[in-house]
Amino acid sequence: MTRSLTVPETLRRRQAEASNPKSSAWVSANAGSGKTHVLTQRVLRLLLDGTPPAQILCLAYTKAAAANMADRVFSKLAQWTSLDDRALTQAIVDCGASAPSAHDLVFARQLFARTIETPGGLKIQTLHAFAERLLRLFPFEANVPAHFNVLDESESKRLLREARDAALAELSASSESSVALDLVAREAGAARFDELLTETLSHAETFAAHDDALAYAAALSAPLGLAPGVTVASVEAEMLGGDVGRARREKWAQSLGGGGRQDQKIAENLRAANEDGARQARVQALLRVLFKEDGEGGPHGGEAGRLITKVSWEKFPTLEEDLRREQERLLPLRERRRAALTLERSAALFVVARSILTAFARMKAERGALDFNDQIARALALVTRSSAAWVLHKLDYGLDHLLLDEAQDASHPQWGVLAALSAEFFAGSSARLKDRTVFAVGDEKQSIFGFQGAAPQMFAEMKRAFEKRHQEGGRPFAEVQLAFSFRSSQTILDAVDMTFSNELAWRGIAAAGEPSPTHQAIRGALKGVVELWPLITPSPAPDPEDWRVLEQPAQDDPPVVLAKRIAEAIKNWLKPASRERVIDPDTGEIRRIRESDVMILVRTRNAFFEAMIRALKAADVKVAGADRLKLKDHIAVMDLIAAGRAALLPDDDLTLASALKSPLIGFDDDALMKIAAERSGSLAGALMRADEGPAVEASRRLAAWRERAKALSPFAFYARLLGEDGGRRALIGRLGPEAADPIDEFLTLALMHEQREAPSLHNFLAEVESADVEIKRDMEVETEGVRVLTVHASKGLEAPIVFLPDSCGGPDARHEPKLLPLSSGPGDPPVLAWARKSAEDADAVGVARAESRAALAGEYRRLLYVAMTRAAQRLIVAGYETSRTRPADCWYNLIREGLADALVEAPAPFCGGETILRFGEGLRADGGAETASVPVLEGLPGWLLAKAAPEAAPAPINPSRAGGVGGGDPERALEGRLAHALLEVLPNLPPERRPDAATTYLDAWGAALAESARATLASKALAAIGAPELSFLLGPDSRGEVPLAGLLRRPGRPDLSYSGRLDRLVATEEGVLIVDFKLGEKPNRPAQSHVAQLALYRAALHPLYPEAPIRAALVYLDGPTLALISREELDAALDTIAAAS
Repeated sequence: MTRSLTVPETLRRRQAEASNPKSSAWVSANAGSGKTHVLTQRVLRLLLDGTPPAQILCLAYTKAAAANMADRVFSKLAQWTSLDDRALTQAIVDCGASAPSAHDLVFARQLFARTIETPGGLKIQTLHAFAERLLRLFPFEANVPAHFNVLDESESKRLLREARDAALAELSASSESSVALDLVAREAGAARFDELLTETLSHAETFAAHDDALAYAAALSAPLGLAPGVTVASVEAEMLGGDVGRARREKWAQSLGGGGRQDQKIAENLRAANEDGARQARVQALLRVLFKEDGEGGPHGGEAGRLITKVSWEKFPTLEEDLRREQERLLPLRERRRAALTLERSAALFVVARSILTAFARMKAERGALDFNDQIARALALVTRSSAAWVLHKLDYGLDHLLLDEAQDASHPQWGVLAALSAEFFAGSSARLKDRTVFAVGDEKQSIFGFQGAAPQMFAEMKRAFEKRHQEGGRPFAEVQLAFSFRSSQTILDAVDMTFSNELAWRGIAAAGEPSPTHQAIRGALKGVVELWPLITPSPAPDPEDWRVLEQPAQDDPPVVLAKRIAEAIKNWLKPASRERVIDPDTGEIRRIRESDVMILVRTRNAFFEAMIRALKAADVKVAGADRLKLKDHIAVMDLIAAGRAALLPDDDLTLASALKSPLIGFDDDALMKIAAERSGSLAGALMRADEGPAVEASRRLAAWRERAKALSPFAFYARLLGEDGGRRALIGRLGPEAADPIDEFLTLALMHEQREAPSLHNFLAEVESADVEIKRDMEVETEGVRVLTVHASKGLEAPIVFLPDSCGGPDARHEPKLLPLSSGPGDPPVLAWARKSAEDADAVGVARAESRAALAGEYRRLLYVAMTRAAQRLIVAGYETSRTRPADCWYNLIREGLADALVEAPAPFCGGETILRFGEGLRADGGAETASVPVLEGLPGWLLAKAAPEAAPAPINPSRAGGVGGGDPERALEGRLAHALLEVLPNLPPERRPDAATTYLDAWGAALAESARATLASKALAAIGAPELSFLLGPDSRGEVPLAGLLRRPGRPDLSYSGRLDRLVATEEGVLIVDFKLGEKPNRPAQSHVAQLALYRAALHPLYPEAPIRAALVYLDGPTLALISREELDAALDTIAAAS
């Protein structure tokens, strides 16, 4: 049974207008509005109108979208061949066409065969596939090899890495080019060098548009506001001012040298600017005198403040005015220097980029290959250069109708190709004699592929351009809006409308001035609900002591807590007793919730992404796995690599142990320990000497692997390992069906390797381990599990229930582009400026950065639109906070503010007694009645099939919080850490060096404290170290910062572990004294938390000093005062901790 929907007449008219084969159309389609259906309708009506199939070109954004569209068209045509006259008439009318005649019915039944048998067929393909076909038709005109190969993504990356390595080696060998390379490496830093090069090489067309570094620098100088010939050296020389400037600074430094600390610091920087060191360091020292933020911020002093202290101002009345004039002189020079630095590093980057791109182009030419970017670039050049008239003329006879899907995701070069192709529609006699049409469907609100070059603003610009061409030629052009949704309930759509009615939420999503959308559901009676779950907040961070091993991720980390909460809710929905229901998207029937009904969407594959998959598996909820897999990181591939390495290097014990424990051999820990624990020699030798069954079989397999590795190619080696030896069955049996894709991709790489070069297992494994191959799994296929994927990967998908758990983060500054486009003159090639920290931006770069951030923010909010509109019946918004404050415009805030007046409290679907906020009402079964049969095993108690809950190990105790006090004032905590550091380090220095050392340390690590607070802290620490009554604490019998670990005994319950650091331990013949330093004055009674801390430390020391008395004391630094803690107080505190823990 399939669902039947009543389509409103308004929508039918709009669909008919969009699919009219006599008119061009530009369709703006909301999410879920049936744009693929309209595309299919238009193709069918073009065919019914007599258009030859070969003269229709449908371009889709992805292969999956193209395949889906082709499947729909051919399925309809095949269906028409067997319909009777009445049914076929109705089917044609449903397409928006007029009622057919008897002749039309015969013709419609023949369309399937005509379309199949037409040479070239009906062209429904991606733009890249069309560009490839175009280049193969005109290879000489396009200047490409006649039988070129197309590099896939992984092969292109591998070749690019080879080109990069070769180019960098060549640059290093050249004295001139090495200067540019050194500059780029120094400015980028080791951690960011590869990342910068990756971004740089994505702008190949921009760098290729300039002849050399000089031309590039000249083109970049104008938007930066630099006159020809201006360099960093010339600007910095002007800033320093030669001998006159040096003398002036020396005079100022002498005047301020005898002043207070602030004046002395100014004098130090003035003298540093006069030293004979590196010019850049001297300029920076001068800027620090006059400007904030290490010389890159606003002017020191402000409008009313002074640069120097009052004492110096009264002593040298003109000095303040002199420094102000210097400040005004340097302000424009600082801007010019920033521009010159930008020019210098951008030109150096151009040298490096051109060298790599040249090597890359040479390597592709040697192989007769093109990558995906080459196809678009060469196709664009082919159809736009002056000699392209003949190519377009030839195409003109084979193309009458151009249809474009997902038009909002087309890039500038792709639009260039499409504009050139369609230009012939309006030229010459064909413009008058033929009905030639352009059809584009898209939605600016769903343009989320900016990182791939998508230009959403071009959708509106190209619409205006095509509309103008049609008006000038007197051709019909329809602009159609599709606002109805076949996917979502009205509640979901109302939530979308309310969210984006907020100006902040709508900003940057669509063209300026366009109003926020209104959505309308086709299935008005369908229930829907939007839930906002309370945010998970991080637990108070423990004191930064080395008191326990850091677990990654900790079980109380917010991402882990949220993942468990979602998994718990899903598991509850799947239980037989659950009353929660959904409408089946295919049949329209009410039924129980299944795992496949749930989709969990994240912005990035972060820590939560992995935690979510683990939580679902731990809860025994079927999961479809990740939408993308890094091949070399998948455990199945790691096992295959280990097997290959073990065959090549059997004496590598670690690799062999990994292979033995993999499913390919199947050792458990006990089997491995039997042969490995007390072996003499290598693990392989111990395996060969073992005489037990599993070890003998493993030794036999390893010997077979070695022989095969010598004789077989990599593909043959692994084909036998996975097939004949049962390796595939073993891997999938242990790791699940999701391991099949990585295994298949691994074999494909092995086959490609031996097709490309001399087969070598060693080289192949090295290639796999160095490659960055990703498997993109198709989440559109039927799946039985919960889908966890990114919003980008969810484009085109839908689900009855959608979770948005990654709702508290904003656009990540780490992902901001380093290369920013600057405005160039009309007709001039584009230029890119290499930007570093925003504080160092030249004015033009700052404007470009602001535009880039606005574009990123717009795409961030478009991602939210796409994410919300994936949901059909339930949308659940959750999130977790981090140590950073969540942005005001994060998804969670935007949705909550938009729905604020409609939200009501409701019980949470997870444990914990919390409430959630809800808008709308979900579908539930009345009285718990089932509407679909669910197989249940009869006669077996529930506990027999239930998975045992894991036994939770008691959490370790932090001695610093044993008394129940945690967190506190962060500033006070910082003072405590600094005081402890001073008391540990200063006693090891000569007394005369201690004051300066304390000041230096506190200036470096205590900058968050006020200067007076740092001075007070240094005074207290020095007083404690110098106090005669405390000298024994720092003597030869004492130790500082002593790490301790122990077990707290709890009768009838498991012991609790704890660890910490003791400030001071004094061990003498009389006994042991343990001491902890505390800020403040001695109180009437010591804090219970302090006593508890010492009680735990004393208990940990008992096994080490069983016969010696152990005393404990606190030293309060205000004084300083030593306070002994009695044995009775310590015993009582330990008993209290044991009872309360």
